[in-house]
Amino acid sequence: MDEISGAIATAIEEQGAATQEIGRNVVHAAQASREVSARIFDVSKEAASTGERVATVRAAATEVADAIAELRNTLVQVVRTSTAEVDRRELPRFAVAQACTLTVGSRAMQATIANMSEGGALIAGADALPAGAQGRLAVKGLGLDVQFTVVEAGPAGLRIRFADAQGDHDRIHAALESYGTAAA
Repeated sequence: MDEISGAIATAIEEQGAATQEIGRNVVHAAQASREVSARIFDVSKEAASTGERVATVRAAATEVADAIAELRNTLVQVVRTSTAEVDRRELPRFAVAQACTLTVGSRAMQATIANMSEGGALIAGADALPAGAQGRLAVKGLGLDVQFTVVEAGPAGLRIRFADAQGDHDRIHAALESYGTAAA
């Protein structure tokens, strides 16, 4: 009986030791799990911070590109108008500031003519259109409805060239006569 009691006591001690070992392993696993969770949180926080930095850099790059384009346009304007020798414009340009409607296909856009010559115009406030797009420009204030082709879309607006349609040239010329002196 003593042998059986001794074997049971030994088995109980071994089971107690095994239970303690399992408990220590559970504590270590819980600590490791907390450490992994903390590291995952830190990585997530750094990823979000990196995303914010990327957005900030992207916005700054866009601002720089816009500023460069604006500076380029200003420099081109200054050089073009500084002397008659470098002014490549064939026709005088007039500050117009008239509301207009651009129609391309079935799509109509409200915008403003910033300046205009007998050959074309700068349209502000219109959606960007690809170079080569064709449409009609209607200006109620000037009694115009003429065909155009987009030359380029830039920060200043759409640069368009008027088509050489029958009678358009005379109507544009008559409309611009009321503006007097050409703009720089």
